[in-house]
Amino acid sequence: MAVAYTTDTWIPTMTGTALCHFEKSPHYEHAGRRVVVCRVVRILERVEATGVYPFPKSVNPQEGELMHAVVEGGTRVDGREWSFDVDHFLALGPDNPRGQFAAGLALLYDNEVRAGGPVGW
Repeated sequence: MAVAYTTDTWIPTMTGTALCHFEKSPHYEHAGRRVVVCRVVRILERVEATGVYPFPKSVNPQEGELMHAVVEGGTRVDGREWSFDVDHFLALGPDNPRGQFAAGLALLYDNEVRAGGPVGW
């Protein structure tokens, strides 16, 4: 369900299964940039922390809400949602796992432009 990235390794931080979708960030500070957030559409299997970080219950995803951002130790980041700056991580290149993830998310923007949507979001 959720992972942390440390020293070129993905570590599972939560177990469970949910249907989620990525969408453009609604935050004004992301305007004009290719930044995505992740919305939980439906929880299919109970979500629980693995114990890697001591997450407070308030971080557990809820249907219809955006995923929360956390930092080491499970602390919420000012109540903000998780976000991912596509172009920032694309710059890391195809050999970096975050760069690979960014390449997949970049397709969302590219496909919208091909479909006649707005350029540059």
